[in-house]
Amino acid sequence: MQLIGLVVLMTSCTASKQKPRLHIPKSRIDLATIKADSAYMLQYSLINTGTGVLSIDTVTASCGCTIPTATKYEIAPQDSVLLTVQFKPPDTGDFDKKLVIRSNTDSIYTVLSFYGKAEK
Repeated sequence: MQLIGLVVLMTSCTASKQKPRLHIPKSRIDLATIKADSAYMLQYSLINTGTGVLSIDTVTASCGCTIPTATKYEIAPQDSVLLTVQFKPPDTGDFDKKLVIRSNTDSIYTVLSFYGKAEK
């Protein structure tokens, strides 16, 4: 009986040490100069370099002109997904847009961004 208890305790301790880790090779994208009357698709690679399942709870944008195609993901250890974002400049001029990812990593929030200049 004691042996079973010890095995259960060791298994639960091992499981609790499994942590996800979100790695994004390019978290800031330079779109340079783009047309103000067009829509653009951007992609960010989200990689789980940890040992536990990475849960992306939400992906929120700084404005309505930026739309992530999906907001929830479950990423297995050492696996990845592409986060696709649609952007249509609301006006001409410089822009610097942010996306905030909420996940189960130690830092909880991760900020992505893209920037450039929209012209007619």
